[in-house]
Amino acid sequence: MDDQAELRRRYRAWSRAVARGERLPFPEECRDLRCGAKTRAGTPCKRRDLYASGRCHLHGGASTGPKSGPRAKRPEPPREEPPYDPATNPEVLDALRRQGIPVGDLAERVRYR
Repeated sequence: MDDQAELRRRYRAWSRAVARGERLPFPEECRDLRCGAKTRAGTPCKRRDLYASGRCHLHGGASTGPKSGPRAKRPEPPREEPPYDPATNPEVLDALRRQGIPVGDLAERVRYR
């Protein structure tokens, strides 16, 4: 097994134990452990700020979910709502009636373009 892989395994075991509440000292052999993920340039990542997974926040962060396939979240189509029509709003009709404006067939008399 690769030396870095063994160190990463020990680091993850320590991290899981700390998450469970155990108070263990940090393993000294993991002190210089680096992320090691392959970058776009093809070189290993040199960051030392590691998550419990043993990778840095650029290479081992939380997944945002599948981007494609059957489990990918698809955007919902916009809802088809009828446009707002004040001639059918009861509050508007009541306000017009209070002002003495006849509103009998207002919806048919008003034409919106």
